[in-house]
Amino acid sequence: MTLLVKVVKIYLISEQFDKAGNRIDYKEVNKILWELQKQTRKAKNKTVQLLWEWNIFSSDYVKASGIYPKAKDIFGYSSVHGQANKELRTKLALNSSNLSTTTMDVCKIFNTYKKEVWEGKRSVPSYKSDQPLDLHKDSIKLIYENNEFYVRLALLKKAEFAKYGFKDGFRFKMQVKDNSTKTILERCFDEVYKINASKLLYDQKKKMWKLNLSYSFDNKNISELDKEKILGVDVGVSCPLVASVFGDRDRFIIKGGEIEKFRKSVEARRRSMLEQTKYCGDGRIGHGRKKAH
Repeated sequence: MTLLVKVVKIYLISEQFDKAGNRIDYKEVNKILWELQKQTRKAKNKTVQLLWEWNIFSSDYVKASGIYPKAKDIFGYSSVHGQANKELRTKLALNSSNLSTTTMDVCKIFNTYKKEVWEGKRSVPSYKSDQPLDLHKDSIKLIYENNEFYVRLALLKKAEFAKYGFKDGFRFKMQVKDNSTKTILERCFDEVYKINASKLLYDQKKKMWKLNLSYSFDNKNISELDKEKILGVDVGVSCPLVASVFGDRDRFIIKGGEIEKFRKSVEARRRSMLEQTKYCGDGRIGHGRKKAH
């Protein structure tokens, strides 16, 4: 059994209320979210700075002592990730769990390309202001009310909610336009699917926020096949496909009459169109197949 991880993209409509129950204008909500984007950028670039400084320090330390230093002896944490969280937690309004997700992702990316950076084959990572907001799985709560799906996102530290007068986390109505997305949300809501760390992005064209909701589920694989069940398939002209399972008298047949009839009608239409091009005049000359059609 393997775990499959997928992402569904859903546009959001602000449904934010203050403690008195009054709706907060979406423009005000956007201002806060854009500020959190800038803070996410600051957190990422600060983490990169700490990682780069740590690698330079480690290199010099090895040259001087012959052994690699331990981050815990230097920072008091077992990794640069922990030190980054410590320095940024008090300076930023980002939810602590989301901040930890952000710095962890930066560390993973940095360590993946660290060798190429040292060899000068790749630049040190640098992040722009329009960063997606990282969401820890526990920062996402699905709500189902009046046949509609909503999502509540914990984006700020608890102390920051009082500052903005919010009732609770950021609340959005989810735009569900197809049955496939609805089914995914239903299974996430019923905990059939597991919600993972996700991302909140701003779509400049649509002027809307979009949730890239990551979810996972077990992919049940058949460990052993029944060797006695063999499917035979015959492909032909009069009957495009005939299929049968060994030992079973039933047959699955696709008859060719309708397919052949459709094919002939398409060919007849094509001949008719080619014949009519001689009456199109000189306007189509030199304009190729598109103009002729």
